[in-house]
Amino acid sequence: MSNYTIFTIHSSSIEIIDKDYALGRFHFTLPEGYNFDTLSKELYSCYKYKYGKKIPRGKIPDYTFRRYSEFAATLSYALKIYPQQVSSAIDAYNQCSVNMQIEIIFSIVDMVNRIDASFVSAQDDDKAQEVVDVLDAL
Repeated sequence: MSNYTIFTIHSSSIEIIDKDYALGRFHFTLPEGYNFDTLSKELYSCYKYKYGKKIPRGKIPDYTFRRYSEFAATLSYALKIYPQQVSSAIDAYNQCSVNMQIEIIFSIVDMVNRIDASFVSAQDDDKAQEVVDVLDAL
């Protein structure tokens, strides 16, 4: 099983390597015929299909990218959270249709944003609990 990490970010791709160097390196690119504007529109559509509503205004930047360096940050984070699952998605990426490539990208982006949202909520709960404890002590 592969376990990838980001090696280099280029203006036209993200170079990814297998941590064991067994598979070498390859370039992760957008699906054929896509640029970051069209990708953002597709991610918006995927969100609407999955959740039945538009992306909330404050979350739009989390689902849009203007360059590979922005997407690389999300991909790198995903590889740290679930290395095997995301590496498997990367393995499948180049062998599937453009529609499935979009679904893979959306799944990675959505997973990272759901993890971040639950982490922030947990932090907010911790802060709120501290306030409750102080108020209870009074």
